[in-house]
Amino acid sequence: MANPAWLESSLRRSGRLGLEVLERASGRCVDWTSTGASQTPTASDEITHPTVKRTRSELDDAFATITEFMAQTTRRCKGHVSSAKEDFYIEVSPGTYAVTASLPESQQQTHLVRVKAGESFQLTFNL
Repeated sequence: MANPAWLESSLRRSGRLGLEVLERASGRCVDWTSTGASQTPTASDEITHPTVKRTRSELDDAFATITEFMAQTTRRCKGHVSSAKEDFYIEVSPGTYAVTASLPESQQQTHLVRVKAGESFQLTFNL
């Protein structure tokens, strides 16, 4: 798992960058009436409003890039989370038990255990 100090620093930096983007965006003014009433561009719109078409393309590219980075980040985070080991301690009465463990997208593993009074067992599941 990542170092808590690194995570905190990363979150602070992300927050600061987010505020900078918000400040820049707040300073911009768009006159939506100048883009025309039509939602679908026509040939005449492309001639009279080439900036609008370019801006939409740039916006689509920006969102595609953001989506790609989010997917990469998700894959990297899943790698760290799934590799973390967890220990569970369960107290039971004497008897025979089938203990099953699994993760999403993995096959179940089962151990059969016969517990006598005062005994303890350690089971390891390789998921």
